Amino acid sequence: MEIKQYQNELSTKLRNGANFILSGAVIWPVVALIWAFVDIDIRAKSGITWSVGTCVIPLAFLVGHLLKIPKTVKDNPLLSILPILIASQLPLFPFLVYLLVNSSDLFIVFLPTVSAAHFFTYGWVYNLKLFYDFSFLMSMVMTILAFLLPTHLWWCLPLVMGAIMGIFGILLLKEDHIKISKVSQ
Repeated sequence: MEIKQYQNELSTKLRNGANFILSGAVIWPVVALIWAFVDIDIRAKSGITWSVGTCVIPLAFLVGHLLKIPKTVKDNPLLSILPILIASQLPLFPFLVYLLVNSSDLFIVFLPTVSAAHFFTYGWVYNLKLFYDFSFLMSMVMTILAFLLPTHLWWCLPLVMGAIMGIFGILLLKEDHIKISKVSQ
């Protein structure tokens, strides 16, 4: 099998990873609520944000179960790359920890931007341009909003991130439907 065939197999069987994107679309508004309505120290809000963010993976498995998305694809060698892509985010963690400790108010700006940027590599995994486009779009929107909004409104950043991820997830499912329709013809 060619690499493109493996990529397309992952794309169709794992439904473009839409379960992970849709779980993020649920988690980011929760983060917005914390930043908008929980009256605690900024550093504590940042720590809670990090903790809430860890719920993305179990929620993605639940969403995957509801959408009947398998957790794996048997005999696809590209699956071995996914842990590497996930681990590629680890070098950013010291930077995020630094922000958490020393500039907690900026944590809410950089976490969604970093999260958005890491989707870029999945464009190759799933052979899908949407990942490139949305990675860039989300990163740019978060950055532009951070410059335009006064700091007391930065709680809107995760809300916007959640909305964009919801649209992204729906488009991934639509793209999956289109690919499946083409294969079955």
